Amino acid sequence: FLSLPRLCMEMANEVLTNDALDVRQSAQLVVSQAQHVSIDHEAARRLADKLLPLWIDGKYSLRQWREDNPLHPSVADSSALDWIFVVDTLNFSFWSEDKELFGVRFHDHLYTGYWSLCAAINRALEEGIPITNAAYLATLTKEQLGHVFRSDTASNAPLLDDRLRVLQEAGRVLLDRFGGSFETCVRAANGSARRLIDLVTTHFSSYRDQAVWHTPEPTSPGASRTSLASSSSPPSSSPATHTVRLYKRVQILVADTWACFEGKGLGSFDDIDCVTMFADYRVPQCLLYFGLLRYSDKLLASLHAGEPLPSGDSREVEIRAASIHAVEVLLEEMRTLLSVQKTKLGSSSSSSSSSSSSSLSSSSSSSLSSSSSSSVCGSPLNSIVLDFYLW
Repeated sequence: FLSLPRLCMEMANEVLTNDALDVRQSAQLVVSQAQHVSIDHEAARRLADKLLPLWIDGKYSLRQWREDNPLHPSVADSSALDWIFVVDTLNFSFWSEDKELFGVRFHDHLYTGYWSLCAAINRALEEGIPITNAAYLATLTKEQLGHVFRSDTASNAPLLDDRLRVLQEAGRVLLDRFGGSFETCVRAANGSARRLIDLVTTHFSSYRDQAVWHTPEPTSPGASRTSLASSSSPPSSSPATHTVRLYKRVQILVADTWACFEGKGLGSFDDIDCVTMFADYRVPQCLLYFGLLRYSDKLLASLHAGEPLPSGDSREVEIRAASIHAVEVLLEEMRTLLSVQKTKLGSSSSSSSSSSSSSLSSSSSSSLSSSSSSSVCGSPLNSIVLDFYLW
């Protein structure tokens, strides 16, 4: 067997290399050509006005990943990493056609949605089922997984066959490539979130969340309406067909690792801000509610009619890509507002100084005066923290 340092070194050299756009570039490209979804910058400014004081006052922060979520691991260690890896491998599709959602009762509380997944894994571990063990996952049967995901409601766990497939692959790859432990994969990333994303998407096929985007014809009516020119935007002369990366679950995997360890030890990544929001189905609903996202009448009619949007459908890709870019716009508005507030606070000797766009409490002002440009009281301001709060 290879030693852990040597294994990590070899793994670090085996990453997926191709010319596909990264997540931010993918989102910018799709939004610049979208026909059904656009971003309202004024709505982003209004929401930034509301969210920044809450962040400064500590209403949401990195610490809440463990403190406010009792189903998440309470201790940041190797076992927590294995738990995070299994949960995020399974973190997809908890909707149901039935009126009653799949649910798991754990410690006298019934959980649905994402929390039903956490509850099912925790229940299995309490029952002595080694559901986070790579060797167990590699040979997992449908019957065993069905027991882990037995429902306490009238609805069964959705997509059980798909969940079995991705868990079996996860177990095999962990054993074959990472010595049976996700910790080895994390260490191989050598403190780089981008490297960890590359390692996971290289070796675990289920994490390769990408789509093919076909550039609309030049006469498409939505092009000028949704254009968001940026110095980092892909050139307009690029090919008409692109592979766009959305990378929901692998980014959640990195973010959960970072949050569990509060940015320290195994959760320390010097490029954590490369991670965007996670393009799922819940945050887009929030962004639509606050007006950051605007849907065309045609798209709204389809959604109100209950028409499913297949994975890879251009409308689905537009919604997910626009959600990523909308949170980037929101984050930039908040950082700009934060910079203005700190400048005003520093240039004024009066504690009653106020901003034209946001009113800060005295405790907020105190936090601002002792903070760095990217954090307040040790709480970072980035796309991950915003996604956690909006979700």
